Amino acid sequence: MKAIADLIKRWGFDVKPSVEQTHCLIEKSSLFGLMGLISFDQDEIARETVDWLQTHLLHKPAQRAKLKGEHLTPLGYRGGDRTLVQTVLQFLKAL
Repeated sequence: MKAIADLIKRWGFDVKPSVEQTHCLIEKSSLFGLMGLISFDQDEIARETVDWLQTHLLHKPAQRAKLKGEHLTPLGYRGGDRTLVQTVLQFLKAL
């Protein structure tokens, strides 16, 4: 996955918004309804955004979980992640 992302970046394309852009998108969106927040202990890319969400959206999310993993863990590129799947299912059952 990283090799593909690096190749796309070399072609001049990148879709990674800055932390400030992410915050702005969340604050300005009337469609943003966070019901659960799953973060990963080794995710340095999203760490600032997760911290910001926990500070600025105190009434949301209703459910939170911090799992072992990194930024690309949700993609399941390592054959899936049973803990992540179980956590998501628990969040959905609580809705």
